[in-house]
Order: sequence, then C-alpha cells, then structure tokens
Amino acid sequence: MKYPVYIHTEEGIEGYGVVVPDLLGCVSHGDSVEDAFRMVCEAVQLHLEGMAEDHDEIPRPREIEEIVATDDLVDYESGRGFWAFVEVRVPLEAAA
Repeated sequence: MKYPVYIHTEEGIEGYGVVVPDLLGCVSHGDSVEDAFRMVCEAVQLHLEGMAEDHDEIPRPREIEEIVATDDLVDYESGRGFWAFVEVRVPLEAAA
C-alpha cells in the first residue's frame, strides 16, 4: 500500500515534521527532508505492525484531495510542505 505523507517545516523550528493523515498518531521528524522521509517510512511500518498485533482494522489510504478537504489538523495549503508517498507492506495478520 502507498500512504500519502505530508513533510513540512515550521517557522522557527529546525528540521522537518511528517504527518500520516490516514494513520492517526503516526508522525515523525528529521533534520533533513531525506532523514524525515526515511524516519516516516519506518514509523508507518511499525505503526501498521502494531495495529495488526492489536487486531485493529488497517485503514485504506485516501486521495490527497480528500485529506486536504476533510482534515483540519494541519494547514496543508500553507506552502511550507509537500506530499510524498510511503509504500509499505501490510502485515499478514491484518490482511486475514
């Protein structure tokens, strides 16, 4: 599966934060864009593995347009970030 992630920076804060809108509570950060992306890839995989262990339903990734239109937790239109996709394998426990 490919989950959209939003990599952004904030004024006065060093580095980059990353949110995964389809996985509530799954966030990451890094000193550089590359570091932030690498860290969020690991965070998404660990988050999904934890959900599978807890027998939680794995949410399907949404389209970016839907996220922007419905999620008011992050200002996606601030011009301080960009979208990327994290491709992960869904744990077998969740696929059953």
